[in-house]
Amino acid sequence: MNQQFKNKPPLPSKRNVNIFKKNISNVIKNEEYIKINNNIKKILSYYTGNSNISKEELRLLKAENSKHKCIVMGNGPSLNNINLELLNNHITIGCNSLYVGLIEKRIKFTPTILCSGNFSTGKFIMEDYYTYIINDKEILEPIIVLHPSLLLTFDRKIIYDKNYKNLFYISNITRFKLTQNVDDINFELIKKNIKNYCSLYKNVVAMISLSIAERLGFKQIYMIGVDYNKNRLDHYYTENEDIKKSRYSIDDKEINAIKSHMEGFKKRYEELKEKNINLYLENKDSSINFLPYFDISKLYI
Repeated sequence: MNQQFKNKPPLPSKRNVNIFKKNISNVIKNEEYIKINNNIKKILSYYTGNSNISKEELRLLKAENSKHKCIVMGNGPSLNNINLELLNNHITIGCNSLYVGLIEKRIKFTPTILCSGNFSTGKFIMEDYYTYIINDKEILEPIIVLHPSLLLTFDRKIIYDKNYKNLFYISNITRFKLTQNVDDINFELIKKNIKNYCSLYKNVVAMISLSIAERLGFKQIYMIGVDYNKNRLDHYYTENEDIKKSRYSIDDKEINAIKSHMEGFKKRYEELKEKNINLYLENKDSSINFLPYFDISKLYI
């Protein structure tokens, strides 16, 4: 069994979920946010190949998005220094087990998009969060984008049972092909070309989020909670000590992977810069602090 899946965070208590639901029901998204959110759904639908949107309409939607900021969220402890509730009317891309912290800390915030970085967290989102939290109509529904590795071993029945209109699967991360219908996916092809679908530096969930932001047309991308530092294995929510210890057992393979991630961030930064897309980082203590720093308080305005 996947080690990360074995060590997934426990589901929040029903009491905390109910408190979160009550708190989040008071969150009001403004008209501009709702407009951009609808643009995002149209653009993601275009990448499924089953949309009536023309290339010119796509260009106009992206042009509209380019006037706005997009915030990519990790789950690092630096999130504890940020008032997420002030970001409710910003376009945000959260990842993996974001809701664990939101519920634990009773934060009145929901992301625009929630994406997974690997099989285990994708399965966690669909099998646990979906039925327990996300599909509750009292909670603002995020758009869900799931990593392709999830599809290799996922129970098809679970996929078909989920009648979730804002759910997208990445069928090809490099070409950014999406689908909402698992029948359109060639599973054997994914197995044969897994490295092309999940090349290492794009396999990091922050990289997947950056690809989503880029394809949506955003030109100003801000990363928060992306804490590649000495505490890089910590999250902003409480974890069982045994789980934390298991993730602190870093071997040579993990060290090499971290180096590859750093190289990947440098490469992506240069790629985005060539496309006139500006990428910023909020955490000065992160190992990827070669990215330009931004003051989060200026986003609250």
